[in-house]
Amino acid sequence: FGMGPERITMLKHGIQDIRYFWGNDLRFLEQF
Repeated sequence: FGMGPERITMLKHGIQDIRYFWGNDLRFLEQF
């Protein structure tokens, strides 16, 4: 697993599943 921006954000905000970043759920993505 690489430490790209997605992983750093996951660790910082306690996000459990990286698939949230690749989905098209704007409610989630607008938080960042």
